[in-house]
Amino acid sequence: MRESQDVDKPERTRSEAYRAGVARVHEQLVSAARAARQPGEALIAMGHAHMRDGEVSENSERPILMGGEEALSTSLFPDDIAYVALGHLHRPQRVGGQERIRYCGTPLAMDFSEVDYGHRVLEITLEDETLVGVEEHRVPCHVALTRIGPAPLTEITAQLTALVAEADRELEPARWPWLEVSVQLEAPVIDLRARIEALLEGAPLRLIKLVTRYPAPSAENRAPKGVKLDELGPMGLFERHYRATYDSEPAPSLIEDFAQLLEEVEIAREARLAGEPSKTTKPSRQDDKTASADKAKGGQS
Repeated sequence: MRESQDVDKPERTRSEAYRAGVARVHEQLVSAARAARQPGEALIAMGHAHMRDGEVSENSERPILMGGEEALSTSLFPDDIAYVALGHLHRPQRVGGQERIRYCGTPLAMDFSEVDYGHRVLEITLEDETLVGVEEHRVPCHVALTRIGPAPLTEITAQLTALVAEADRELEPARWPWLEVSVQLEAPVIDLRARIEALLEGAPLRLIKLVTRYPAPSAENRAPKGVKLDELGPMGLFERHYRATYDSEPAPSLIEDFAQLLEEVEIAREARLAGEPSKTTKPSRQDDKTASADKAKGGQS
């Protein structure tokens, strides 16, 4: 137990030092503002920070420190500060239930996860040193953000086909809806983006984000026992990573392609060590197929 506490101590010390430093800066700033304030003037604070109990977005904000240790307390803002305008978190919200400490949020959606935030700007009203009102002004959304899925590819195909049929073809291009498509797969589909784009071809829609989801790997594929990485070699590492990602074995054709890639890399490495120009690599299986098809077409003409 003692050893575990000692391991965690440096991180706790850094977090505590960070928060103590921020507190000192706030104290100095508030003291300076109080000294400069004239009678009847309100104190307003602005900050870019992650406040404790603040609700983060699904994908948007990046943490300042690992583990959320950067989250700050509202005690940094004493009661004589009439209003605190915060930035960093994208979701509009009051902090600690206090009307005077708020994130107005982003005026526009920064990610598809923010579609339903109700983006706004806030107008505050002050009387002398006191906050008397906060009025919300919603920001209209001129480009629709549409999320499709997550669902299997067959269902995604049906949904996109219906969406294309219902799309408003009178919209000017600048207002064409943006799409996020999330597909549940059992194994990689190499031409997935091409398939999705083919479904949308000619439609007043824009594919902005394509997400793939795979089944959670089994415990054995995620962390196989008795495996030493330095004994696996490139092919073993590739197969292990594939199983850990997709919970299945790579197809023989994929193993063949990877083996050819390894061979090409080794040839290039040996040529570089010998000071020779890179040797021509063998054509891939796809090149062989293309060449055969071209030859067949030539024989028919």
